[in-house]
This record gives sequence, C-alpha cells and structure tokens, in this order.
Amino acid sequence: MSNKGTKVTKSQVFFILGAIWLISNACDRLWLYLDNSPPGWDQSNHLTNTLRYLQVLPSPEFFNGEWWRHFWMVSSKYPPLTYILSALFQQLFGKGNNQALLINLIFSAVLLLSVYSIGKVLFNPKIGLWAAGITVLLPRLYQIRLQYLLDTPATVMTVASFTCLTFWRNQENRRGEWIWTVIFGINLGLALLVKQSVMFFLFFPLLWLSISYLWQRKWERIGQLITSFLVSLLLWGWWYRTNWLYLFSTAQNSNAIPAAAEGDPPLNTLAAWTYYWNDLPGEVSWGLLLIPLVGWLLHLLGRFPGAGEVENKQAWRSISWLALYFAGGYLICSAIANKDPRYIMPYLPRSEEHTSELQSQFRIS
Repeated sequence: MSNKGTKVTKSQVFFILGAIWLISNACDRLWLYLDNSPPGWDQSNHLTNTLRYLQVLPSPEFFNGEWWRHFWMVSSKYPPLTYILSALFQQLFGKGNNQALLINLIFSAVLLLSVYSIGKVLFNPKIGLWAAGITVLLPRLYQIRLQYLLDTPATVMTVASFTCLTFWRNQENRRGEWIWTVIFGINLGLALLVKQSVMFFLFFPLLWLSISYLWQRKWERIGQLITSFLVSLLLWGWWYRTNWLYLFSTAQNSNAIPAAAEGDPPLNTLAAWTYYWNDLPGEVSWGLLLIPLVGWLLHLLGRFPGAGEVENKQAWRSISWLALYFAGGYLICSAIANKDPRYIMPYLPRSEEHTSELQSQFRIS
C-alpha cells in the first residue's frame, strides 16, 4: 500500500496517541469516581489477591528461597503479575478498587502503542493511528477496563506479544532479528505471568512461522524462536513450577464445570462454534462493523479505484497475517466449553486494524 498522503511526523504521532490516552483515561477515572457500587464476586476475589501481595511486598527477602516459594504461592490459581503491579499502586495511593485500577494507566498506554505500532509496520502510520483511536471505542474493551479483572491485562499483553512477534517476523537484518527475539521473549514471559490464555491467540501465528521456516530451512529463525521461548521461561517458569500441581485441575474447574453450570452450548453443536460470531456486534458495535463491510462490498463491485499490484500484494499479505491471529484465536476459544464474551477480547484490536486498513484502502476513512 502506498504511503503517499499518509506521512505523519513523530511529534504528531505522540501528540495524537497522548491525547487518546489522556481523554480515555480521564473518562474512565471520572466514571469510577461517580460509581460507588461495590465490586462483584470475581472482582472482589482478584482484589483480595492484590491485598495478599501488598502484605508480602514490604518485607522482601530476595536471597531466601523459602520467601520466593511463598511469594509465588500467594496466588496459586492465577499468574500473579497483575496483582503484584496493583499492590504497588495500592501501596502508593491507598487500598481500594479505584486505586488498584490505576494500573490501567500503564496497560492502556501499552495497548495504544502496540496497536499503533502493528498498524504502522504492516501498513502505515495513519492506519496505526486510526486503529489506536478505534480501539478505545470498542464497547467490550471500555466496559471491562472499568472492572478489576484479569481480562484487560491479558488483552494488552497478548496484543503486545503479537506486536513484538510481528516486528520480529518483518525484520530484514540479522541484528534486528536477534534484538526482537529477546524483546518478544521478555514480552511473552510477562504475558504468561498475567494469564495462560495469551497462548490461545499466539499459538497459530507461532505454529505457522515454525512450519514456514522449517519448510524454507531457515534454521537461524527456528533457533531464534527457541531462544525467545527460553528467555520467556526465565520469567514465567518460576510461578508455573511452584504451582504446577494446581494447573492439572484448572481445565476441569475453570472450563467444564462452569460451562455446565452456566448452560453454555456443548461443543458438538453449531451454537458452540457460532457463539462468538453472534456476539461480535456487541463486542465491536454495529457502527464499526457496517462501515468496513459496506466499503468492502463496494470495492468488490468495482466502485473504488484499485491500488497497484505490488501494493495490493503487500496489503493482503499483512491482512493475511492479521487474519491468522484472528481466526486462530476464534477457533481455539470456540473449542473451549466455557464461553464468555470477555474471553475473546484479545483479538478485537487486531480485527479493528483490519477494519482500518480496509477503510483506508477503500477510501472510506
């Protein structure tokens, strides 16, 4: 896709992203200030874990193995990174739901930068800015970020990991490849310390890259993927090793049992595989769905001038990469018995980048 007419200076990018971040977070804080309702059961359970870490963090014993064992076992069910960061905010600003949610100031910045960056590297800076702006408007994302749940951090870290993987994939020099190998490994390690479900969305992109590089006999690239895994292991391995026994029961306790209790459709029915598809208008909103769909239809009817052959090939290669992330995440989440609209949140920013790309290509934006 041509970058003609899409040049944006760095100062403009930082100003626009900063304005989006400031306005969206100001709205969130105002809502939380006016909303005095108590948190729900799930939210209270997660907040309790932040208080447990708040008790442990003031007296660290970094060279004491037993202290580390206890530290990782404070949260034996869920990976602890979100709780640890929230405890630090509560240590500074006081205990409470609103204070714990201050962590979203960091996560929202990471999400905006990630979405912008992937839009820029796959298409152009203008697409990245559109994608970042649309991200904060998605109904499901702004509803969930007002509640203390792990879904917002998991969404952010999944998108950030996919962004790092995309940067690594698009590197054209050896030094850049190895730098992004390490960056991706660190990001993946932190993501797995937030929630295991990040792998639902990264599995197919990683599988596709592994098969492609094996087929092309690009052994150094395969070595880089292995290296990134080993780097990530240094971060997430400690908690998982300490709590590995519990993980065996997780599938039953958090999947099959809740699915049966909530009346979710069985996997051998069509309803199970179309659950998230039917929920998509609620996730994104009809407005953000219809505009690109109408544009795509008009494009297929030849109502818009087409781009050059090289530009089209480059654009569709990028869209295919996003579609692999989107479709893979959808397939895995649909194959899980326990259904909940917030579980599929990590693919929404990616689908909106696709939306922004189509809007730009079809002269709608």
